[in-house]
Amino acid sequence: NNKATKNIFGKAMTGRMYALMIESYLKAIRDGVIPSVENALDYMAAAENKKAKELAVEAYRNELKDLKCPVPNNTLLERDSKAKKIAVNIYLDRSLFDKNEEGSISLGLDLNEIFNNMVNENSLLSMKKSKEAFVKLHEPIQSKIKQGYFLKPGGYTLYEKDMTQVVSQYKEFTDLGDEAGAMLNEMMMDKEVERKQILDADKQLGI
Repeated sequence: NNKATKNIFGKAMTGRMYALMIESYLKAIRDGVIPSVENALDYMAAAENKKAKELAVEAYRNELKDLKCPVPNNTLLERDSKAKKIAVNIYLDRSLFDKNEEGSISLGLDLNEIFNNMVNENSLLSMKKSKEAFVKLHEPIQSKIKQGYFLKPGGYTLYEKDMTQVVSQYKEFTDLGDEAGAMLNEMMMDKEVERKQILDADKQLGI
């Protein structure tokens, strides 16, 4: 004859749950406290919810680990939403008697912290990759400046032509992330002194 499956809080009792209840009873006895079913259930629920949260966080990380940052923030938001649904479903399926939804709230805070850290890292990587791309494109111009290539009548026009090409090539990149535009503006501002020096030299040589 098949024995009826024991249920608690709507979940089937597992060997792990029984072990946790026994552990609670033994702990109470060691502490000189009279064992009670209520305390044992609280102990078991706390342990199961902790494990449920760990599994949920792990699932969330696994859903996002294949992202190759930097990526557009919209991509991050879409993947975050999908990963959170999976994580929450895992937690709800495994958790027991989540008093005042404390476990769910704690899980939500942890997932938000992971996501916010990822957003910050994504932004930093976008800035880093954008700067590296611009510097690489600007290297030929830097080499020409060191060689005095632009120190001649019409040198500024040549410089502007090269810089226009750098900007055009930079904008063709599609994997720099959302900071690409801001970093381009910053890099162009950094080259303002360089531009003015070449312009002033061009004016003097054209006299």
